[in-house]
Amino acid sequence: MFAVCMRYVDNEDEAFDILNESFLKVFNKLKHLKSNTKVEAWIRRIVVNTALDHIRKNKSYRKIFIKTEKLSHFESPNNETDDISEWWISALKIPQERFFLEINRLPKASCLVFNLFVIDDIKHKEIAKQLGISESTSRWHLSNAREILKEKVKNIINNEIVNEQQQPKRY
Repeated sequence: MFAVCMRYVDNEDEAFDILNESFLKVFNKLKHLKSNTKVEAWIRRIVVNTALDHIRKNKSYRKIFIKTEKLSHFESPNNETDDISEWWISALKIPQERFFLEINRLPKASCLVFNLFVIDDIKHKEIAKQLGISESTSRWHLSNAREILKEKVKNIINNEIVNEQQQPKRY
């Protein structure tokens, strides 16, 4: 669950704060856990919601969305019609740690929406509600994140190919 927290904040201290607060909520809400609910998924959802609460408490949180709110209605990254599967297959060739590092380097708002939608499987309607943004803004940030990641994946793959070709041959 600590890794989940780290996807939403930049430093370990904040992540530990979120994790501690999350487990306090888990223990307080344990009596509400239904017998047919998967415990890990239930805890993960509490951790994600606690991380979102933490982000919303940050005074600069709204600033990362205000700048892009206008863009979402007028501009859209080019990959709306692209087939995601091709670059995603390439992304799977990259070591997982490197790929998650690149996700964390995304612009804050796009990183947040990407994590919520792709990794935590939360739909745009719920993301919009949780973050206080429009669904179109959520979609824009997801598309923006994918476009940036697609370029980063291409660059990483191309650099690895170039590095492999430059290695001296051993006989």
